[in-house]
Amino acid sequence: MTVAQLTTASVTIADLRQVVAAGVARKPEARSRIEKGAAIVLLRAIVPDPQYVGCFDVESATEPGTFY
Repeated sequence: MTVAQLTTASVTIADLRQVVAAGVARKPEARSRIEKGAAIVLLRAIVPDPQYVGCFDVESATEPGTFY
């Protein structure tokens, strides 16, 4: 997979719901963390890391404009 393919990926809300449901089914104790991750996918920027091919920087949920 190329970096261009990674940067143009998208996910539907229906697909994300399925992923969350599958994750919660496997790890019910992690429900809040799984749901928080899904919210980040929907609401925050996720951009390719310029140093590491295949890795991404994700915008902070609490500090917009800060990436990890």
